[in-house]
Amino acid sequence: TEEGKAARQAALDRCAQLEKLKAFFVESVQKEVKAKGSYAYGWMGSLDILGASAAAVEIRGSKVAWNKVPIQQMITFIRHCIKDAQELGRKERSVMSLAAAVYFYESSGGDKRALAQAARYAGDAIALDAELKREAERLMPDLALP
Repeated sequence: TEEGKAARQAALDRCAQLEKLKAFFVESVQKEVKAKGSYAYGWMGSLDILGASAAAVEIRGSKVAWNKVPIQQMITFIRHCIKDAQELGRKERSVMSLAAAVYFYESSGGDKRALAQAARYAGDAIALDAELKREAERLMPDLALP
């Protein structure tokens, strides 16, 4: 059906958003490591992050695949690389805020706090670029947007 095709495409596009977010984090971490020697906020606040690639985050002593990165560490990446980053332009911040919303939406498992974070980041994206509202609604159709 057309509805099924649209839902399939939205799911594929959510995956693309997650890949875009990961690529953004890899670039952000690598830039900071190159400039400062390690990532400022560390791994779960205690270990140095020495790099990142499409496959894993490199911490002192090991590598952690992206699908094994704890949500708390992802929240740190989101805050530092998107929310608090002063060098991001309006467009890039809006696009990455939408990608962060998709991350919380996909990771929520129905958890109300995670869905609230998804709605908040989607709201941030829409506040920066009103044209993203339709995309947010398409990608996260059952999310209550602000």
